[in-house]
Amino acid sequence: MEKQPTARNAAPRSAKESATANTSYLKNPAPTHPPARVDSGPGIGPNTSKQRGPLTARNNNEPEKEGFDPAEIMETMISQWKSPTERFKSKAQYITELMTAINSDGESLYQVRERKAGKDPRSKDRKLLERLRTIIMTEIKDIAKIGKALYGSQEYELCLDMSDFNRSSHDFTRFIKKLRDAPESDFKFRETGTREFFAWLKNEKKVNIINDLKIPDSATHPPSEELIKEAIIDQFEIEKFDWRKLDVSLDMLTAPRGELGGSGNNITALDSECDPQPQFRDKIKEITLYSSGNWSVLYHWASEEGLKNLGEEEGLRSVKINIVELEPSSDKRSKEVHEKRANHLKEKLAQKFIETGVKFNYKIIANAKWDFPVLQISDDEQTVIPQLQLFQNLAECQRYLFSLKDEIKHKDEKDWSAYARRFHDRPVRIAVLDNGADKIRSTLKQHIEKGVSFVTANSDGDNRILPWWMVADPHGTQMASLITSANPFCRLYIARVGTGRKDILPERAAQAVKWAIEQKVDVLSLSWTTRTNHPELEKAIKLAAGDHAESPILIFSSTADEGVDPGKIFPAAYMETFSVAATDRYGHVRPASQEGVDILVPGEDISADGPVYMQKFTRGTVTGSSVATALAAGIASLSLLMLRVFNEDQAAVKEFTRKAQMMAVFQKMQKIGSGHHGIQVSQLFEGRDPKTLEKKWRASAETFPRPPPKPILVPQVSSQIVV
Repeated sequence: MEKQPTARNAAPRSAKESATANTSYLKNPAPTHPPARVDSGPGIGPNTSKQRGPLTARNNNEPEKEGFDPAEIMETMISQWKSPTERFKSKAQYITELMTAINSDGESLYQVRERKAGKDPRSKDRKLLERLRTIIMTEIKDIAKIGKALYGSQEYELCLDMSDFNRSSHDFTRFIKKLRDAPESDFKFRETGTREFFAWLKNEKKVNIINDLKIPDSATHPPSEELIKEAIIDQFEIEKFDWRKLDVSLDMLTAPRGELGGSGNNITALDSECDPQPQFRDKIKEITLYSSGNWSVLYHWASEEGLKNLGEEEGLRSVKINIVELEPSSDKRSKEVHEKRANHLKEKLAQKFIETGVKFNYKIIANAKWDFPVLQISDDEQTVIPQLQLFQNLAECQRYLFSLKDEIKHKDEKDWSAYARRFHDRPVRIAVLDNGADKIRSTLKQHIEKGVSFVTANSDGDNRILPWWMVADPHGTQMASLITSANPFCRLYIARVGTGRKDILPERAAQAVKWAIEQKVDVLSLSWTTRTNHPELEKAIKLAAGDHAESPILIFSSTADEGVDPGKIFPAAYMETFSVAATDRYGHVRPASQEGVDILVPGEDISADGPVYMQKFTRGTVTGSSVATALAAGIASLSLLMLRVFNEDQAAVKEFTRKAQMMAVFQKMQKIGSGHHGIQVSQLFEGRDPKTLEKKWRASAETFPRPPPKPILVPQVSSQIVV
């Protein structure tokens, strides 16, 4: 059975004409492709190469001259394009560059005018804003550029493509449950996308019935009742309705289509887009309401004009009313008073229902929790720490760093303040270039700082961007979880460059490397390989980690698990990267591992966390050089943190962001002999005594002498992706 697409603020399941999981367009702020920052637009007039762009012509805060008409100037700018030029092949290209120009504050032309307009409906900028938005939505074809034109450098996501859930490996119901439980700050939805999403369900997917509508909205900024009525209630038959909004007006449920509050105020809904549907009141079977304890609202709900008027003769069977508790920050006395009052209101409300003679079943809960309950799923409660000697040897060092994080001062430790200050200066940033990562995974989301996707849907001419935080394959999530197991203090920057494991294109990876440079990451983890030496990828790698890189990035790249001599493998073949292969848990080189690599790290049967909605991969073991690469990236990032904490001379520490100096750190951990070739982290990380650790991590040539460069064995070239 095909699963339905949805958004966090709705979970529609159609009993008839249900929707296929494909895509939905949402104007909601979740991170996506970051726009390039420029300080001027394309300019207008004859000498465009010398003129400043429209956003930098004057200071943002400079008052506009009397008689200045921004709408007229906008039309003049657009009319400047007459015919194709060397720079602008089409009018659409000209308008796209004009609208996506960003000023030094990261604002687009639209944002500048929106800010100047403020909330004054009489502002002359309102006319311009409407015109700008129409131009942006009709003339710009690329979704990422539409987002840039509307939101500048804020990196909001405009498209939520859920086609990955057509796979048998994905549990759609489990995903939606987890999404509902995610904090409000993780997934924000704007009203500007709610209409489009439900209109898409209605018109394109022919959904007429929503069996269970749950809206776990923001406590501080929920969407308006007008929006919910127009976009949802007036358009669908809804059997179960649960909107987490305090003291909601029942008028939105009982008023005729196009009217709210019985005022006769005719509100244009989606009448031009959707066919009329039977009234909500005729189909509702279950409803859940939330009360702050306002007796006037409760009295109305229990009156003849309230819930009884919701068509109980046609099937209203169950009502649940939550009189919510006070917020946790309230003082003890206020909580006690509210608790007594809530219990009293519960009794009064029950008596009122009896007097009204309602026929439905009802349940009243006093001092109910405001948040929806968190699902107790055992496989997502704790971070998985594999039973591997490598992790056990990191544990004591990690405990000491946790004490710095939590500012737990150790007795007689004179240098504690300096250590703690340097610990908190700046977290180590790691970019994971893979097929995305599950952001709602509780063991991972706390580490994710930002994400971006460079992957679009494969439909012909379709530029919908696949989300980086909702994945088709577990690999990227597993690699990210391994990194955080090695370094639980790092911040992750997730770049989606593929859907699965065999469609990672070098050109996408090149874009992602450039994005990682912009984010000022310290470490790059590339747990994939290709046989194609792509010029753009090579250029990006050199830009990130070459001798002339301004802020060098440590780049760890997998090798092919094809035995001793698999041929030339990229990006591992680039001299700027650390080539990594896997050993077993005892340090013996695996038969499938490549020889001649820079680093050997355990990578056999390692426990890793996968996406919560892919039950087969939620928790399991992984094997291969990709696993070793993720662990190497995590260990390198932890090494950088140790160097920063235990060295006053941060200039000396910065040298360890270059390959040669970090190789000295791994060389110090390398243990060779008795068939053992892998690293032993106990050489540097074992112990909790700060003086011992400071001595081990002194940033000097004496502590970490540079090893001679190690060549990589490479015979031939072809063009096949290898994982």
